[in-house]
Amino acid sequence: MSVNFYSTNSPEIFKKFNYNPNTNSYNIFNNVNTTGQLSADTFDYSKNDGKISLKDKLKNFAKGIISPITNMFKSPKNFAIGAGTIALVSALTVATGGAIAPFLVAAGVIGGGIQVGVSAYKAHIAKTDDEAKQAWQGIGAGTAAVVGSVAGAKAAAKGGGIQGAEKMNPLQATLECIKNAPKAISKSFKAFTSGEFITNLGLKKPAVKQDEVKTDAKTEAEPKAETTAEPKAEVKPKTEAEPKAETTAEPKAEVKPKTEAE
Repeated sequence: MSVNFYSTNSPEIFKKFNYNPNTNSYNIFNNVNTTGQLSADTFDYSKNDGKISLKDKLKNFAKGIISPITNMFKSPKNFAIGAGTIALVSALTVATGGAIAPFLVAAGVIGGGIQVGVSAYKAHIAKTDDEAKQAWQGIGAGTAAVVGSVAGAKAAAKGGGIQGAEKMNPLQATLECIKNAPKAISKSFKAFTSGEFITNLGLKKPAVKQDEVKTDAKTEAEPKAETTAEPKAEVKPKTEAEPKAETTAEPKAEVKPKTEAE
């Protein structure tokens, strides 16, 4: 296909062949030959106006989903921050005996939802393609935070001591974690103020209560009392000695020959 450049008004060429509203791109005709015709040899040039294609949206959305992992390996500093965050969350969970787990789920869901909303607004008002791409990465990262929190909500509800957590589905467990977030903070605070966190971390053995010591002492003393009482009840030597007394008494009463001889 070719267009005669000399016989056609140039603005009409640009209207018909230069801009494609479907792909949001221009078709720039190059290699003008000696006859004044434009060849169909073209290349695409997109406007940098923040209106990216569906393919770019999905691509950057996927980048946002895996961004928590990929960002850790971009630099030693990012890796240290990411590893430190994971270690801190794990230590808090162990130190509080799992009490803080529902709060972490609630924070992940709410925080991720806010990130999705803010990033969606930024994508809508983006003035450049880079701004739009960054916004879609933010949408992906927020979505990953919400999905990850929902996936771990059931285990968090169990760890937080929420009743009936075993029978809940992930969505029900997520709602319960959000409802019990204030209680989770209160229990976690008590674990630190009471010193229970030291025992939970394994730095100190759990103290044995006095009531438990008394009950253990009683249970140990009971079998000893039973073993000493039984032999006394079974000893019956007197009953065995009675027949001997009868046998010795009988011959003395029967001997009478001496009286007859006299």
